[in-house]
Amino acid sequence: MLANKEVIPKFVDSGELCRYSPGRVELSSKDRDWKNLLVTRFVYDTHYLASSPWPATPDHSIVMLDAGSMKGWFSYNQGHYRPCEFAKGDWIIGQAFENHLDAFGDILRENGQEFATLVIHLSPKLLALVADDLTGIDSNKIELRHQINVRDPLMAQIANVLKLQIYQGDLYGKMYAETAAHLLAVHLLQNYCTCSLRFPKIKGRLGNRIEKVLDYVQDNLHTEISIDSLADVAHMSPYYFIKWFKKQLGETPYQFTTLRRRMEKAKHLLKCTEKPLIDIASEIGYGYACNFSNAFKQHTGMTPNGYRKNC
Repeated sequence: MLANKEVIPKFVDSGELCRYSPGRVELSSKDRDWKNLLVTRFVYDTHYLASSPWPATPDHSIVMLDAGSMKGWFSYNQGHYRPCEFAKGDWIIGQAFENHLDAFGDILRENGQEFATLVIHLSPKLLALVADDLTGIDSNKIELRHQINVRDPLMAQIANVLKLQIYQGDLYGKMYAETAAHLLAVHLLQNYCTCSLRFPKIKGRLGNRIEKVLDYVQDNLHTEISIDSLADVAHMSPYYFIKWFKKQLGETPYQFTTLRRRMEKAKHLLKCTEKPLIDIASEIGYGYACNFSNAFKQHTGMTPNGYRKNC
């Protein structure tokens, strides 16, 4: 923990924030190459959080208390300290460049549970692109309201799945992260922006674009498929594409590529070839055979070897 507040700069890059946190990094997407998104989980080993100012960053910060609870004092942007109580699932939302925060108080644990925060940094460029694409609003008018003790089940759901994607580390985690980033951007614009935004509805099949997208997915199952690449094939913005794809197929692009197409190909390879599991896993985009086995069992109810024996 940094005892001397003078060594805390007022502003740092989002990826450098971990240097000034009193907690240790337990999980990070820093090496995942997720576009417009950085997710870090900090675990705190102390029972009292001393004054620990976090510098402001160039990205919007959305901080969730991921485990434990806290009772103490809180300050945003070097303002007055206010009493606060944070429970698991509570959020803090901070505007980019103006998200300097400080807190101190008692960390409350039950039965030896950990105390942890999940910090999501979201690029302002993404919010500007989504807002311009959907509403045409000037990006200079986009500001997030600073909030503490926010209860938002949708943001919690997105955060928990992002955390799971970092743990699993499979090839298609990037697609889910990009999808989640766009959905989170829209949610923030709709619910926590200082200006009122209206988003148009998705209409129509738009010709044969869905067939082109499905062909692209099938031809590239072995590679890293991004939301941007699929949206380019459909000639749509990423957000419109995500909504349109689900409207047409009833599944998100991530669900379709991971749970259906990849598993269908895995079944074919298990049934018709003698390839070892590690080769099949690699062919459908999993870095590790254990991750493939877990996903296959979750999808089919059988292990890959069990499926092969029963074919």
